[in-house]
Amino acid sequence: MKNFLTLSALLISLNAFAQFPSVVTDPVSHARITEVIITSKNTLEQAKKTVSALEKTRQIITKVSNTVKQLELVTRTAHSQQVTIQRAEDAISFVKKSGQFSPAEINMIVYNFTNVITATNRTIALITSITQDGFFKMNDSERLQLLLDMNRRVSAGLHDVNRMFDNYNKIAGKRNMFSVFN
Repeated sequence: MKNFLTLSALLISLNAFAQFPSVVTDPVSHARITEVIITSKNTLEQAKKTVSALEKTRQIITKVSNTVKQLELVTRTAHSQQVTIQRAEDAISFVKKSGQFSPAEINMIVYNFTNVITATNRTIALITSITQDGFFKMNDSERLQLLLDMNRRVSAGLHDVNRMFDNYNKIAGKRNMFSVFN
């Protein structure tokens, strides 16, 4: 009976051991897994290089984009200056041809327009100086902010010239009507 119990215990334990999954090492499978791991590492390294290259490209594109924005701003400012000068010339010509202003008044009007044009010319000269000498010593944000401020100054000069032209036009019209009715 003792032998029977021992034999039964031995058979049960062998049967239980037989139920455990066994690990079979297959050299071909192991080689494939190693190959997949190496390929995955190489792919990951290539992806990191691609991300790095894309980041550099993004930085270059951002710099080009900022430069294009700044160029557009400088171009717009120069155009505003050109329109300001033309508008001032038209206003002075109108005042002189209207016959409604005395020579002293004409001199004062020309002086007023000259002051506005001189102020905007200083702004354009500063833009020119910055673009030639110190443009690249500033960071993009500083340069863009300065150009925006200068554009506002030139636009304000154009606004002043338009306002003065309108005022002198109204004065000439009133004086003309007054001379007709008197």
